[in-house]
Amino acid sequence: MKIVIVEDGHSDGENMLKALQTAGHEVHLFWNFGQISGDSLSSLLQKIRVLGPVDRILVDHDLRTSFTGADVVEGLPEVAPSKFISISSMRRKYCEGGNFSSKSDLYEGGSLVQEFVEVVTK
Repeated sequence: MKIVIVEDGHSDGENMLKALQTAGHEVHLFWNFGQISGDSLSSLLQKIRVLGPVDRILVDHDLRTSFTGADVVEGLPEVAPSKFISISSMRRKYCEGGNFSSKSDLYEGGSLVQEFVEVVTK
């Protein structure tokens, strides 16, 4: 599967990236987007669109920037809502593909890694 991760936490993003790559998926991580680089929402959306069709987009709600996960979902109307998975502490209604709120507990060899991969790839 081709999977995009939009996340503000570096270690959380890296752990999700490693778990999905180890499971054989093509993964694109957009970490800290807009916080350091000053990139805009439109720039992020364009970078995601350049990837072509994706199977899943994992999105955090609080990106600690001028836009939220909801803005990312709204900005990609061509992506079915069922392809979005919330990786926030609370399930977000705009992510119809599911929710995984334990991303901070993902680490190499951890028991949640398999559960995470299953949630994302179902």
